[in-house]
Amino acid sequence: MEPVLTNNSLTSHHEHEMLKVLEFTDQRLGSRLMSMGVLPGSFLTIERIAPYRGGYCLRINDKKIAIRYREAESIIVE
Repeated sequence: MEPVLTNNSLTSHHEHEMLKVLEFTDQRLGSRLMSMGVLPGSFLTIERIAPYRGGYCLRINDKKIAIRYREAESIIVE
């Protein structure tokens, strides 16, 4: 994969945005996210963001998943 020059992580976006997953900054977390269906090239929508760096509720492939802020931070999107 090509290096990403700007930090465009999921945490820099807002609720109800539809985004394309590019890659993961942490491969260990990336493996866990891929097992939940968050794959590079797939599209996701941010359903809800909990306050104070809480969790994220995402819709991907017609299912909802909840992830921690740290996991959301490792997802690079466009």
